[in-house]
Amino acid sequence: MGRIDAVLPDKLEQRFRMEVAKRYGVKKGNMLKAISEAIESWVSTDESRKMAKTLARAIRDPKASVSVKQHAVEALASTGVAGRELLADIGADSALPDSVREQAFKAISEQAER
Repeated sequence: MGRIDAVLPDKLEQRFRMEVAKRYGVKKGNMLKAISEAIESWVSTDESRKMAKTLARAIRDPKASVSVKQHAVEALASTGVAGRELLADIGADSALPDSVREQAFKAISEQAER
């Protein structure tokens, strides 16, 4: 197991401790659990961004078929927040087929409803 020692600003530490207590209670090990979840979330978000950019490139690839582009839009929608901005760009890209653009807008609408 690795070890990371960090010094946080007082206000951030206090907010974090309060949130851990609210979610998990004041119990030994809960702080470590919350820190691990926070780091995992942060790393996953970065990975999602990279995946979203890769999918967006596939959608804009002029050599890719409409079917491939549509599958990439579906996958991009599943990246959540990381893909939302890219979906909006795809929806506004007049160089893409209308069916792909419509699918991008539909995915944005479905995300907003959740």
